[in-house]
Amino acid sequence: MGHYLDILYDFFEFPDYAAQRVQEIKPVGLGLLAYGVAGGSLFLAQALSDRFLFLDPSMPLFIVTCLGQLACGFFLTAALHLLTEVSGGQGSAVGLFILFGLSDLVWALAVPLCLILGLFLPVRGWIFSVLFMFLGFANFYLKARSIHDNYGVSSGKAWMLLSLPYLFVLGIPVLLFGWMFWRIFF
Repeated sequence: MGHYLDILYDFFEFPDYAAQRVQEIKPVGLGLLAYGVAGGSLFLAQALSDRFLFLDPSMPLFIVTCLGQLACGFFLTAALHLLTEVSGGQGSAVGLFILFGLSDLVWALAVPLCLILGLFLPVRGWIFSVLFMFLGFANFYLKARSIHDNYGVSSGKAWMLLSLPYLFVLGIPVLLFGWMFWRIFF
């Protein structure tokens, strides 16, 4: 357990050293725990900010949120490991999975921030959206830094590689909508 806390501290204070320690020790349990904490925190923050769209907060939805966070981390790690290896980076997929889990811990800040904002701001509106957007950008930054530290690629290349899966996921609906529009009107 002491190794886990040391790696967690080093991830935020000395990221190069943390990436090196993750490569040596490979604490997969720490990565799984981080994904679980991130998923649970995201669930609680959404419940506190009334951001659930169609479902009421419940235990099955909590489990689905935690497992969804883990599955997204697994698939993002697989895609980015493949992209980074093809582009010339050398690193470990297990190390990247653990570092991505640690970068998802930024979502643990959402719960206390939602409580503080809910306490001081009576109107629950756009401020929670700004909070989630800010934490999402912080998560994105930590993931780019994890790619940089794990594979030894430049920061610009890490940002570009990290943005490719997101652009792909966002581009598919745009292409499908364009294709449907073309088929209907032309």
